[in-house]
Amino acid sequence: MEGQLNDPGLRQIQAATGLGAEILDGMRMARYTDQPIPALAHADDAQVTQALRFIRGRFLLRDHSRWCPLCINGRWYLRWKLAWSFACTDHEVILSALCPACHEPQEWIHRGGVPDRRLLCPGRRSGTAAAQSRRPPRCNYPLGDTPSTAVTDLVLLNAQKEIDHGFGHPAAQPQGGPVRRLFLFHLLVDLALRYRSPGMFDAADPALVTVNAPGAHPSPLSGHGRTSHGDLAHPLVAASAIHIGLQFVTARDRGAAAERFADLVHEKMAGQGGPWGFDLEYVPWHQQQLLPPRLLEALMRRELIRDRLRL
Repeated sequence: MEGQLNDPGLRQIQAATGLGAEILDGMRMARYTDQPIPALAHADDAQVTQALRFIRGRFLLRDHSRWCPLCINGRWYLRWKLAWSFACTDHEVILSALCPACHEPQEWIHRGGVPDRRLLCPGRRSGTAAAQSRRPPRCNYPLGDTPSTAVTDLVLLNAQKEIDHGFGHPAAQPQGGPVRRLFLFHLLVDLALRYRSPGMFDAADPALVTVNAPGAHPSPLSGHGRTSHGDLAHPLVAASAIHIGLQFVTARDRGAAAERFADLVHEKMAGQGGPWGFDLEYVPWHQQQLLPPRLLEALMRRELIRDRLRL
C-alpha cells in the first residue's frame, strides 16, 4: 500500500478528507525513508545517503507491526513499524510483537469489541479442534490485554527516547545524544545483532539477559518483517543490539571496548563451525565506513574484515 500510494492518490485523499499535504505526508512511512531525519541533521551528504539506504532496506517491519498494549485504542503508530522501536516510553514497557494466545504477529488490523472497540487479534487458532476445521476460527484475543514487560534500565529507556526524537517524534525528550552515533555507525548495531553473546550483557536489563541466555531462542518472528535479519523483528533482540551499540559508543576507553567486542565476535564465529550468517570479510569498503574506526581496526587485525584497499 505504501509504495502504491502515488501523488494522484494523495490528492484524492486530500480532497476527500480536507487534510493538508503536510499532515498526509506525516502519516506515511515515507517520512522516515525519503527525507533526512532529525538524527542526521549535522551529518554530511554521504552519511545521510547511507543512513537512508539502510533505513529503506533494513529498518522497516514491512509485514507486521509491534504495539504497546497500554497505548493501543484503535490507533497503530507508524514508529511501531521501525526495527529500532522496541519500547513505549510513555508506559516504560517493551513493545509486544506476538499475540500471547495464537503466537502470531499482527500482519493486518482487525477492529472489533464492544463497547471500547479494542483491537482483536485476527490470527487463526491452533490446537486439535482448530486443526480439524477447514478454516480455523479467528483468535480474537484483545491485544490491549497482552501482558507487558517493564523496562527497568533507564539508559535503555532514554535510548528509545533518543531514537524516537531522531526520527522526528515531537513528544520524545531525550537527555544526551549517544544514540546519534548509532545512526551514523549503524553497521555496529547490525554486527551486535548477529554476533551478540551472553557475555555482552553484564548488568543489562533483566529482560535482555533472559533473551540472550545460552540456549534461548527468542524469535519465532524470523522470516517476518523482511529486515536485514529475521531476529531484528523481535523487539527484545533489537533492544539487545542497541544495548551493545550504546556500550561501545559511551565507553570511556573505546579502544578497549573495541578489542573486547572484536574478541567476543571472533569467539562466537569460531565456535559456530559452519557458514556464518553474515560474512564480514566481504563487507564493501563504503559500508566499512559505517563502523567506528577503532572497531574496524580491531576486526581487521583479527582478519574478520579484510582491508579491501590492500588486496
